[in-house]
Amino acid sequence: MTRLSIEDLGWRPADHRPGDGTTTVTAGDTTVELRWPRPVVAEPDQLAHISGWRTIPGGRLGEEPGEEAGLRAGYHAADLDDTTWYAASRVNEVTFGFPTWEGESYAGYLWYRTRAARPAAGGPLAVTLGSPLERRRLTWRVFVDGVEATAAPVHSGMVTVDLAGAGGDGRELTIAVQLRVEPVFAPDQAREREGWRNVDKYCYQHVHVAGAFRTLDAVEARPDGDGLALAYPDGITATVRYETAGDLVRQRATLRGDGPWVSHVLLTEQARPGADYHADGAWARWDGRFQAAVHPGAVTHAGDSGPVSAYWPGRRLTTGQPMEAPDVVIGVDVRDLLARIGRERTPYRIYDPYGWYQISHVNEPKIELTDAMMGDIDTVLDRLTAAGATFDALSLDCGWNDPEDLSRFHPANFADGPASVQAVIKRHDLDLILWVSPSDGARAFRHELGMAEPRLEAAQAANAAFPWRLCPAADPWRGEFREALLRHVTANGATGFKVDGTELWCVNAAHAHAPGIHSLLATTEALIETFEAVIAAGAPFLMLYWGLRSPWWLRYGATLWERDYLVEAAGPSGVASWHLRLAVASSQDIGQQSYWSTIPAHQQDSLGVWVSTTLWASRQGAAQWEDAQILDVARGSLLNQLWGDLRMVDEDRVAALFALERARQPELLGDGRPVGRAWHDDAYGYLWSSDAGSWVVLSRPGPTGTVEVEVPAGRRGVLVDYLTGGATARASLDGGVLRVAQSGGSVIAVYLSTEDGPASAGEEPPVPTAYEWSAAGQSREAAGDGVKPAYLGRAPQIASWMRNEKPDELTLDRIVPCVPAADRTLEVVERRWEGEVDLDIESRCALVTSVTRAGAAWHNDRLHELVAVTLEVDGAPVTPERWPHFHHEQAGSWSSTVDAFTLPAGRHTLRATVRSLLPDTVDATTALWVR
Repeated sequence: MTRLSIEDLGWRPADHRPGDGTTTVTAGDTTVELRWPRPVVAEPDQLAHISGWRTIPGGRLGEEPGEEAGLRAGYHAADLDDTTWYAASRVNEVTFGFPTWEGESYAGYLWYRTRAARPAAGGPLAVTLGSPLERRRLTWRVFVDGVEATAAPVHSGMVTVDLAGAGGDGRELTIAVQLRVEPVFAPDQAREREGWRNVDKYCYQHVHVAGAFRTLDAVEARPDGDGLALAYPDGITATVRYETAGDLVRQRATLRGDGPWVSHVLLTEQARPGADYHADGAWARWDGRFQAAVHPGAVTHAGDSGPVSAYWPGRRLTTGQPMEAPDVVIGVDVRDLLARIGRERTPYRIYDPYGWYQISHVNEPKIELTDAMMGDIDTVLDRLTAAGATFDALSLDCGWNDPEDLSRFHPANFADGPASVQAVIKRHDLDLILWVSPSDGARAFRHELGMAEPRLEAAQAANAAFPWRLCPAADPWRGEFREALLRHVTANGATGFKVDGTELWCVNAAHAHAPGIHSLLATTEALIETFEAVIAAGAPFLMLYWGLRSPWWLRYGATLWERDYLVEAAGPSGVASWHLRLAVASSQDIGQQSYWSTIPAHQQDSLGVWVSTTLWASRQGAAQWEDAQILDVARGSLLNQLWGDLRMVDEDRVAALFALERARQPELLGDGRPVGRAWHDDAYGYLWSSDAGSWVVLSRPGPTGTVEVEVPAGRRGVLVDYLTGGATARASLDGGVLRVAQSGGSVIAVYLSTEDGPASAGEEPPVPTAYEWSAAGQSREAAGDGVKPAYLGRAPQIASWMRNEKPDELTLDRIVPCVPAADRTLEVVERRWEGEVDLDIESRCALVTSVTRAGAAWHNDRLHELVAVTLEVDGAPVTPERWPHFHHEQAGSWSSTVDAFTLPAGRHTLRATVRSLLPDTVDATTALWVR
């Protein structure tokens, strides 16, 4: 993979004019006024970092802080026993429930408690909590030893609270925090799953001497070559350079000194009120421009007057060790900058057999990858090659390595090390990509051995929620991880890695770096060092998964998966869909579309297509895999990824779809844009164009209907490239508008040529000549027995992931306190529906029950147990086919149930009773779909 370094963009000195605390920089038609860097200093003996918390849900959002349920229950009391609460690393972290629907989406009160040390230095105390990146509306009340320290509730993303009367008698402090959380969502977005990321790690949690953090302004400035030389109190100096490359302006700063401990550096600030900020601080954007600290360990957040770029070195300045700050770049189009310095637009096909084997689920039997399975994989690849379907790379997900030594293949499964793998990649001329985890280590998912490796205890990050996780910056693991990857490159032929399960937050006081927010630069720099080493050694294709969120990781990685909306290739979205496959696809499309304007499509990873009956794959099997594959190609990632057991698919169909991908590469390498909104519109998709034509791919997860798409001028011929098996559709072109009438639950691909050809193709999907469906009544009653699934479905992960417990074995008194207050009051509602339908031909129908709160999709891992449907057709009972029909606490959180059945031609009367057990704040609506 070839790519430009950011250093290769042709930087040259920029015209600049220093003023009073700012410099005005001119580059072409662009003029920006940048505030000078401001170091923030402290003394470590005046700080005590809080390393972990206990947490539990409190009252509902509508309760007043002084009357909230947790306060009434005494959650603030000094002597409260909180041992049954759940572990959290940070005060802004939600660790109950999986982020399929939690994290930033949580609405209501949270309580956090901890025992905190006093700083070694004496003096009046304060506590600073929260994050400059916070985008939720937070209201804080802080209690120390049972006494409120806040004079009144504080509304802010970050607070500093004086701890009056918390003197220096040497005892630990008991700190309790009542936090009211009101989520903030983007307009017209996907709600619960939109804000899944569990908030950011740039979080303060320090007990400190009041006034310990001091922000220093420059007291002297003088010209220095192409920049400025600045002098600050405490003997700190800085040199600042201003450069330009095309429409970009870059600030480079270096700090020097001898003695001061620098907590963080406010690198620059602009007066740009009203800017929009990336969720994890990658950039600020306004009026078509951006500002970014272009380093994954730095952020840009809202300051008093506009964007502030900052980073947290957390170390002492010493003579001979200057502090090279991350560069700040200001420009017009952040997407264009990433495209210039990231992975090039080259199609790449990857086969990963994970899903044929599976070791990752704690409550499922492990299916190991072995020499024998590699033989079966070789046979499958032979069969595909004979049909004309070839891959560029073989990827081996978790489970291939020795759980005691990441540098080796598992000796129990591979008799001769990597020999069987090397034989397959050589025979089929494939690249080799290996899955690795910088923080879960060699024992990743080896629950039977214990996730913590005793030999590496000194390198543990001391994460309260995931205590086994390793710090990427701590020896001996830092060196072992880097050397293991280099060994696989140089000795075993690896050309890339999937980097997953990264923990950048470390609070281990024995490590060389400072803890908490001050650890993030050290852990980030350690990974950058490893990435640069393996790229230089010959493994340039790095796919970045869990834990690596900043788009500036794309300076090193080929693709980024973790964005602001949860995407798992087995997890459905909140969009009601005819079947699971299109529900999963819509989730992948929401993720791709959400960042379309800022991250190039080919640098986003939508994870591809599962062909697997394992629980990890939500038991999708091979059903509708072709629909998913067409959509995955249309997303523009230029990664054609198939996962799982390809014995389940027809090799000729794989070859046909691969041939279609090749045929449409001119368009996929041209200009593209989303069509519609995957989270909102009945039909959505993508439009890609070249000089020769346009390729339009549309998905219609729900009922049959029609959509119109504006296409580039000069398109004349219509060809249907692909249509879901058994579906019908008609595509017609008229005056620059493509009209597509499409069966529900289908995917269509249409090619529009610039050459003369038919202006339409296909046939109109049948629709009922009469179609009526309406509510006929309802009744309500209190919930009785059988409520456990309703509660487990909103808080499952706390059992299986945090404490290695089996959810079904837990009792209600253990479960209910972990459930958000808004989901605790249950009721049974019986809704009756009726209608008539007149069909010209035999048709597939479905009763689709969607659950919402305040109009947005609401999710529950066990929704299939909470919604029961009884159906009569023409007075006779009918048993429909249900999905979902299982729970999956890793990826599958449901927001609708689909009960499908077939009706013969003719006129039919339908009656349905839908009985639901749901929170009283959740609505259930049942629609009748016909296709």
